[in-house]
Amino acid sequence: ACGDLVAEFCERYKEETGRDFFSAYLEAIRSNRRMDGTKGENTSLVVYEDRGVMLFVPKAQTSQWELQVMPLGEVGNILEADPATRAALDRTLLIAQKILARLGARLVSSIEYSSRITANPGGQRLLYALLPKLPYSMGAFSEAQLRWVNGHFPEDFAAACRLHLPVVLDG
Repeated sequence: ACGDLVAEFCERYKEETGRDFFSAYLEAIRSNRRMDGTKGENTSLVVYEDRGVMLFVPKAQTSQWELQVMPLGEVGNILEADPATRAALDRTLLIAQKILARLGARLVSSIEYSSRITANPGGQRLLYALLPKLPYSMGAFSEAQLRWVNGHFPEDFAAACRLHLPVVLDG
């Protein structure tokens, strides 16, 4: 399963760096710097954060307009989440879907990367990737080469998503 690949990576990351991967990942998201060197506005990758759950744009998107949702606490799979975290995940996933719909997405593939239920996650966290299929942004030659070239910076996409938050949160 794809979650097993994440677990394997987390183990290797810890062996090589001595650090927990997801702690380092959250730190990198929060201290993000733009690749174009622009400072100030639109440097954040975070779209929404509430009750221990974060919605953000990954720095290296595997699909144009990709969003990810992750609990901030050490939750490896949904069974490890307490009721408040489950409710926050549900609400945040709905917010993400509504934002993508307002931006024009008509189909969104969702992938859940989780630890095995019987496994000791070893720092692995539950992660959801939302991958919209856009009618005007079909697969490109770069994808066939396992490279994804997007026409925007992830920080600018996060800012565009944040513009829709007031409407999405009210409705």
